[in-house]
Amino acid sequence: MAIIMGIEGRWPLVMMFIPGLFGCLASAALLIDGMRNEKEREHIAAQVASGQASPCPRPAPQPGDLPQPPTLEALLTTDSGQLSWQSFVRGWLAGPRLAVPVGYGDGGGAILLDIGRQGPHALVAGTTGSGKSVLLQAWCLALASANPPSRLNFVFLDFKGGATFRHLATLPHCVGNVCDLDLAHATRALLALERELRRREQLVAQAGCASLDDLDAPPPRLVIVADEFHAVRAMLPDYLDRVTRVTSLGRSLGMHLIACTQNPLGQVSAEMKANISLHVCLRVNDVMQSSEMLGSGAAQAISPRCPGAAYCYDGESLQPLRCSEVGDIRRLTRHITLACRFFSGTRPAALFFPPLPRTVDAIPTPLAAGAAADDSGAPVIPIGIEDDGTAWHAAGLRLHHGNIAIIGRSGGGRSTLLSLLARQARGRGMRVVDLCDGPRHGPPPLPLAGENLRGERQLWVADDADDLLDPLNGDPTAVRLRAAMRDDSTVVAIVAGTTRHIGIQDAATRVIFPTGDRAHDMMLGIPPAVLSKFERDDYATCGRCVVLDGAKAGIVQCLRYQYPQNDDNSLG
Repeated sequence: MAIIMGIEGRWPLVMMFIPGLFGCLASAALLIDGMRNEKEREHIAAQVASGQASPCPRPAPQPGDLPQPPTLEALLTTDSGQLSWQSFVRGWLAGPRLAVPVGYGDGGGAILLDIGRQGPHALVAGTTGSGKSVLLQAWCLALASANPPSRLNFVFLDFKGGATFRHLATLPHCVGNVCDLDLAHATRALLALERELRRREQLVAQAGCASLDDLDAPPPRLVIVADEFHAVRAMLPDYLDRVTRVTSLGRSLGMHLIACTQNPLGQVSAEMKANISLHVCLRVNDVMQSSEMLGSGAAQAISPRCPGAAYCYDGESLQPLRCSEVGDIRRLTRHITLACRFFSGTRPAALFFPPLPRTVDAIPTPLAAGAAADDSGAPVIPIGIEDDGTAWHAAGLRLHHGNIAIIGRSGGGRSTLLSLLARQARGRGMRVVDLCDGPRHGPPPLPLAGENLRGERQLWVADDADDLLDPLNGDPTAVRLRAAMRDDSTVVAIVAGTTRHIGIQDAATRVIFPTGDRAHDMMLGIPPAVLSKFERDDYATCGRCVVLDGAKAGIVQCLRYQYPQNDDNSLG
């Protein structure tokens, strides 16, 4: 009919028939497709009836459908059925191992996470209550049980109050543990990681190798575990680049990062994501967060009633898993510690230290070893603990290096340090002469500078010596003090408020107690870079000073001088 109307030139009527024509054609196509699908269903039904095919494809497994895994101790138990420190030692003798069990996967078997092969870095995401902390604890304990401290170390960065790694920090593998309750300590940790990165780079460069594993005796692998990693970006944004460098260069230097966060969106830079291959995603509240981790929204569908259920994606495959809990974390860490004592007996040195304490009664034994003399063998008087920004060292003054000037504000600990110095020198067999012990006018009963009465080396000390150093002061004691400072055979230690009458030639070694006035402290000789490390509380801390020895400047917390019983408190 449409054709006839077209011949007769009735085009408006033809246009009215065209929509109906297309509808008829579409109905015919659907009818043909339905007949084809019906034939396929009949064919599949015939195959099912004959046993040649399953009635429907197997659905993808869900983490919540997996069985509840046993405890981590059960996964680590050997064939003997007992978990003991002896079993850990036997495993360590077989060689290092980074592929460790953390739970059950599809099929009911243990699933292994390998930070070396699947990594070298990992990102763990999950909302509150999803089981992130449990996963981190199980993963770290599994790594510790498979490797001795000589082959693997941990640095724990807990930005959730410190509860996650409280027990793990007791492991011999731990070389550093910080939390967000002490940001100054956390800052030192990130600086120490950067120094360790440079140190390993130098080792590889000096050996002419491409990787740390090519060295004959490589340092242990360092696993950095950061809980609530997004807090680093919020609290310490200026130090985030140091973590980024770890992810960029860590593969060849044996450094691995396990970063844990609640929300992976926008919290991890693109540069870091490019170097993080292993993703473990527990339950999240947003499909976009799941897609960011897995390329799929599957993690958003995990039930809140299944803590520990997760997906693991390593760039090749997506695996569901159920994380194992640690049955008795204290018992497990105790077994690992006993195994370490039997295997090596020594604990690795700490990678970083906390900020200097406000008081120091004694220098820690590990720091005191070798602090009695300098590189040339000259005796050194220990005075406290020096801080280089990340680590502590024993601080001392070399009496054979020239005179010592103790300068700064009154009440900061100048006289206490002078008393400590005098008593330590006396214990070394030196004759200590106090210029201020008695009247200053008239000829004092003092030996002349350089005069050796009994074959003893002399130390002259003078507290509040500003007036004695005045070149216009004609007092006999002042004249003799200034002469002694120019004599190489006598060591003079003086306390003064300013450097007005003290030149570099008079005292090469200086101990300066800062006043808090930046301009004045710089005039006293403290470098600006050192002053920038002082906090407000440091200026009010008694005994906090800067030791200038030649071109070297270090922040020191001095020992508290404790007067022995029946001491008359005099220096002479």
